Formats: sequence, C-alpha cells, structure tokens
Amino acid sequence: IADQEAAQDPHHIRKDCLNRQHQDLGQKPRDYQVLDRVNRKGLQGIDLVNRFVLDVGTGSGVLVFAADRLGAAGAVGIDNDPDAIQSACDNLRLNPGTGDGIEFRETDLRTGLPLADVVTANLTGALLAREATALVSAVRPGGTLIVSGLLVDERSAVVEAFAPARVVWERTEDEWVGLVFQTAGREIVTGNETQANQV
Repeated sequence: IADQEAAQDPHHIRKDCLNRQHQDLGQKPRDYQVLDRVNRKGLQGIDLVNRFVLDVGTGSGVLVFAADRLGAAGAVGIDNDPDAIQSACDNLRLNPGTGDGIEFRETDLRTGLPLADVVTANLTGALLAREATALVSAVRPGGTLIVSGLLVDERSAVVEAFAPARVVWERTEDEWVGLVFQTAGREIVTGNETQANQV
C-alpha cells in the first residue's frame, strides 16, 4: 500500500524510522511533525530543478527525499550521528522512484561542507547561530539557505548571525520557526506563504 501511495503522489515520502536526531534535541514526535511541515513548505517555494541541495543534520533524510521529488539534480544529506545516517539509508530503500543523485554521509559540518545551490539545516537555534558562517559559506552565490529547529525567542539571534543574508520567507508553527535566507547574487522564487521580511 505504501508503495502504491508513493507511486500515485510524487511528494509522498514514506518514513518508517523516526528521526533520532529530534529525540536527541529533546523534540517530541509532535515537534518532529511540525518541523517536517515547516521545512518542506520552505523547499516547496523554491525552484529546485537542476539545482544541488545539501541537507545539514539530515536525520531521517526526509528533506533530501523531498528535494529529489521536487526536481533537484542531486541531494546530499549529512549528519554526525551514525544512527541517523542508517535511518536515512533505510528510508532510501523504502522510497521507490527516488533519483540516483541522493547520497548520505556521516560527517560533521565543522569539517567542511560541499557547495550547494540550496542548503537546509534543521539544528538548534544556538548551533545555527554558532555555525552561521560555515552554513552561509556552503551556499553558492545567489543561492538559498533554509534553517529550522529554532524557537521563536531565538529568531532574532539567528537572523543577526546570518546577516547580510536576508530573510525572504518565514513560517512559525507552535513554538518553532523556519526561515529562508537569500544570499547575494539573484532573486529566488518563494511561493505564496509568508512573504519576505527584509533584514
């Protein structure tokens, strides 16, 4: 049945393995569901066709699969947790029709990141602020950075850390915030959800 649903809905992603990363961050299953929606809404507002996507803190790999289904030329998910990478690889086997350009790597973001047109990072607010330079450096000029995992009261510190990249989309659900940043170079397409706050 799950395989039939995946074949009928190009955006359906089967996830039988709960992302341990969220448990390690103290996030409940409800939190996981909210963050999943926030992240995927951010991706859906961007034209990913022929673009390369890097997912930092990939966990179960759901954003990598979403990027593939949305037309990305390639998508790499990294995580420093071997259990998370195993979960992502298990989910890869559960999702028929995924592209050949998907890859998962066990690595730490502080060891250097590959360049990408779109970078996603679902991390704590404190870690996002601390590693802002490394994350922005991984985005090609004119590219897009999507961050989540931060709480409402951490938003200002995270936005300040990522300056001069500017917020072009954001979504708040429950206590969680998702932000899309644009780096210098060119405008991006952001869809009709919540329009840009300029910083």
